[in-house]
Amino acid sequence: MPRYTLILSGDRIGSIEGLDDIHPVDDENVLYSFTFYEPHLFSWQGGTWRSGVIPHMKNLPYPSSLATLAERPRLLAAMPEPLRATARTEIEQYANENWNRDKLAARIDRAVDWQRRSGGRVKLWCAEFGCYQAAARPADRLHYLRDLRTVLEERGIGWAYWSYNETFTIMTPASKPFWPPTAQTPDRDVLRALLPERLPGP
Repeated sequence: MPRYTLILSGDRIGSIEGLDDIHPVDDENVLYSFTFYEPHLFSWQGGTWRSGVIPHMKNLPYPSSLATLAERPRLLAAMPEPLRATARTEIEQYANENWNRDKLAARIDRAVDWQRRSGGRVKLWCAEFGCYQAAARPADRLHYLRDLRTVLEERGIGWAYWSYNETFTIMTPASKPFWPPTAQTPDRDVLRALLPERLPGP
C-alpha cells in the first residue's frame, strides 16, 4: 500500500522508552510515534483522572528550579494531610530536576538518539503532547507548550497537540470540554504558542 503511511509505536504506553524495543522496518513511509507529557507533575496537575498527589496539585510553576522549593508551603497547604509527605517528595524532585527547555530537549533527544541508531532514515512523530488547563498557571502552561513545540520542530519531529476541545484544550477557560466547536472560543494565546506563524503578533 504505497499510498498509505503506517504509524507504529513502541510499548510502555507509547513512551520514548518504548522505542528502544522496536526494530524499525525498512520503509520510508512509516512513522514511529511517541507521546510526551513530561513532567507529569506539571502537565497533569489537577487531573481528576489520576490518583495520589496530582489531582490536588495546583499552580505548580514551570520551569522548575531550586527556587520552586519556596512554593512548597503553598502547594502543600492544598494537599490532603495523608498526601503531604508524598507531595513534599515529588515537589522536591521536580525542583531538583530543573524542568526547563534544556531538560525537555534532553528527553526528546533520547528519541533522536534511537532514530540515529536506527540508521537515520526513521521518521519520528510526537503523537500527543499537552498540558491540562484547569490547574496550571496560564503563563506557565504557555511557556511549557512553546518550549516543547520548538524542541520538537528543531529536531524535525512532527507533532499533534492533545487535544482540540477536551480538558487539554486549545479553547479558552470559559469554554466547556467536549462541547461542539460552535459553543466554544479558541484561545489565541495557546494557538500562538503552537502556531506562531499563523497567529503573529503580541
